[in-house]
This record gives sequence, C-alpha cells and structure tokens, in this order.
Amino acid sequence: MTDDKPIPCGLCGAAPPACDGSGYRRTPTGATPCPSYRGQLGSRRLEAAGLPSRFREMRFQDVRTDLPGKATLEAHVALLRRYAAKMTHAPRGARLTPEGILPPLLLTGPAGSGKTMLASIVGREAAVAGLDVRFAEVTALIARLTNLIDSRAETADDVLAPLLGADLLILDEIGARRPTAYVADVLYLLVNGRYNDMAPTIYTTNLSFPGREDELRGRWLETVVGERIASRLHECYVLDFRGVEDYRKRKASRRPSPDA
Repeated sequence: MTDDKPIPCGLCGAAPPACDGSGYRRTPTGATPCPSYRGQLGSRRLEAAGLPSRFREMRFQDVRTDLPGKATLEAHVALLRRYAAKMTHAPRGARLTPEGILPPLLLTGPAGSGKTMLASIVGREAAVAGLDVRFAEVTALIARLTNLIDSRAETADDVLAPLLGADLLILDEIGARRPTAYVADVLYLLVNGRYNDMAPTIYTTNLSFPGREDELRGRWLETVVGERIASRLHECYVLDFRGVEDYRKRKASRRPSPDA
C-alpha cells in the first residue's frame, strides 16, 4: 500500500500544491513569496559566504562612529548602506548598469579603520536577502592558488568558479602580498572576469596612496598588484578611510586589567 499523502515543503511546511519548494506559495489570487523559504535561503547563503566570524552578525546600526574621523566614517557608512539596499532590492542576478548603479568599490586606508567590517556588513545584508555572496581574504587565496601546483584535489577553475559567479564578491586586503607570476595571472582572470561581467565587487586594501589623484593612485597600485589588475581597479568608486582612528588601538587602551 502506498501513501499518496503530499509531502510538505522542508522549508515552510506547506504541502503541494500550496508550495512546491520554489520559494513561492500558491494562493487563490496568485503566488506570494514564502517568508520561511526566504529565511532559510538567507541562512544558507550567510553560511556559505565565508564572512569573518568577528563581523558575521554585525549590522550597520552596530557601527560606532563616535571616533576621530567621525565625518568620514559616517559618510562611508551611509554610502555603503545605500549600496547594500540597492543590491538587496535589485532583481536577482542584477549586474552593473552602464550608468554605474552598482559600481565596484575600493575601500582604502590604514588597518583598523573599519574597511573589512563594513564590507562584511554589506555582504551580510546581501546574503540574508538570498544573494550568493563570497568573501575571500586575498593572502589566503594566494596561498590556496599557490598550493594548486602540487595538488590533484582541485584546480584553479574549482577555486575561481564560485567567486566569479557570486552576486557579490568581497576581496579583502588586495595588495597585502605579492603573488607569483602564475598566481597573478589567476587573480587577473578573477578580477577581469568580474569586471567584464559587471558584477558587484568590493575590494579592501591597507595601501596608503601618495595622493588622491587617479594617476598617482594607478601608479601606486601597479607596483603592488600589476598593471592589468590596477587598470581594472581604476573604475572602482574609492572610499578613503585615512583619518579614521584605529579602533583596535582605541579598544586596547580601554581594556581593563585581567586582575581588575
């Protein structure tokens, strides 16, 4: 004897034909997004994003701006909040338009000024909304790509495919380590692929540029990441964090003694 009872959706619990697992629930008047499905999808996307644990649960309202450089930090937080909102409200898989609605971003400035934290918050917002987000720390990525030379377990395509196809890619600390010629070529494929696909990408770097002019910035980048990658980064919208105090040093100065 067979059981013909409809199997409920594993996400929202509704049985077909009310829900078929597609993320929409059928009603007499049409289909509506299933909140349970969206919530479960967001949780899975956040898990897969690879965001740093320290910042994974942070939101824009958690960012402290009462620091030296307050005006700069507040302006950057406001811009990144708008960026995240545009991304999460855009149609799934939306790419950069010719008008530059979602341009690539380059967050520059000293360590501890909040670049990685804010990039991660944007990533969290996008992931929770159901977008495919990937976070890659460039030094770790270079080490992984370098190890491919002696590896049979994975190829460069295996490493690059999820990064190239992500709705949002965050490349953290680009320029922190000079890659070998082989790895530089692979990184170029990644940066150029995102550039050609007009896919939203956020880059962070601790590099302090000798000037704000595009020409000087370009020359400085070329010495670290190479001419081809630097050329693609020229079209990034730059958020300069110089003048924002290192929050780690500030936090350390206020840390109580272990004997207290």
